[in-house]
Amino acid sequence: MLREEDIMEDWTIIRKALMRSSSSATAAGTVTPTSGVSVSLSGLPAMAGASG
Repeated sequence: MLREEDIMEDWTIIRKALMRSSSSATAAGTVTPTSGVSVSLSGLPAMAGASG
């Protein structure tokens, strides 16, 4: 079973990577949509401080 601390740490890493990739795509002037990717967050606890 995963501990809540492990999950929060993983989501922090994922969030930072997404922000890094979106800012680099914006800086390049091109945003490539990720079609065919579906992520379901149902059943996961809400992240403190998450803005969306």
